[in-house]
Amino acid sequence: MTAPYPYTGRDLFAEPERYFYADCASPDFLEGWRASRDSGRARLAERTADCGTTGEPTGGTDDLMSLLEASLRDLRTSPSPPPDVVARLDTLVVKFEMFRRLFAAYGADGRRLPDASLAGPEHYVRFATCLARVAEGANDLRYLSALLKLTDALLSLPPEQFAPEDAAALIEVLDREQALVARWEADADVNNPDIVAAIADAPGDTIVYFGLGGVILGKALLGCGKRFLHIHGGYAPRYRGSTAFYYSLLRERSMGATALWLGNRIDAGPVLARRRYPPPKGVDIDRVGDPMIRAHLLSEVLRGRRDTGAFADAFRDDAGATTYHVIHPVLKHLALRRTAPGLDQ
Repeated sequence: MTAPYPYTGRDLFAEPERYFYADCASPDFLEGWRASRDSGRARLAERTADCGTTGEPTGGTDDLMSLLEASLRDLRTSPSPPPDVVARLDTLVVKFEMFRRLFAAYGADGRRLPDASLAGPEHYVRFATCLARVAEGANDLRYLSALLKLTDALLSLPPEQFAPEDAAALIEVLDREQALVARWEADADVNNPDIVAAIADAPGDTIVYFGLGGVILGKALLGCGKRFLHIHGGYAPRYRGSTAFYYSLLRERSMGATALWLGNRIDAGPVLARRRYPPPKGVDIDRVGDPMIRAHLLSEVLRGRRDTGAFADAFRDDAGATTYHVIHPVLKHLALRRTAPGLDQ
């Protein structure tokens, strides 16, 4: 069962989401996001079913709407986003990123006017359309990130708050958003043929690989003429898989790292070197402790390559091999107690 997309279920204009320390590591996170977007699209489609709309957002006469309409008109008629339009929109992007709200009128100094009303769904749909077009034309990740946040917020509103024309326009934005994410998803796939070709053409015969956990290099990449050196966060083969070092913290009060050549099985390639380390105290294990340990072992391996002119002979070892999966937070808490000063020393 796909995990639900977490940024739904409440009005994100009334209760803004800041996305700090987002829980997005699940392999099916994108599936949950797409399912949430599909559900939102279906609700909006019901709103537009009887209106025969063309997808043109409703207009308006306030300052913000005039600015957005002018910007969108220029974006539609230019082969690439005009710099002056991007400059105007940049100001709104910053305001939205900081406050998750826009107002219908701003002064020459960029401050909202005292009597300005809050922007409504019609403003945000027009703003989202502008963001999507700049993200497409300029390949600008700032605009795609803002668009994703804005669409989260728009889909948190009841469909009844949208005029039918705005609902139809938002459906078009969702289609553009999906295409933009798919573009970056393909670029992020290490087994993408374009990435395989680029790596094959790169100088040297060895690539140091640190990628997403659980990703297996495909046959084409493994056969492109390069070797892939990886530092696994665990003492293999006893501790293979994801978050393996937490399990060794519990069992042995130690962490481990293993330098190995990647193959077609997770953490099961020939081993160049491996080390056990005492648990670091008083640091963030995920962001500091584990990366620090892996970096130390990598530096040892590369230093050996520098000093001898060759990597150490690799060996295979499957004795006691155990593959772990992402640890449950209860066990992770107990493991972290091994690293907190004054606790479970």
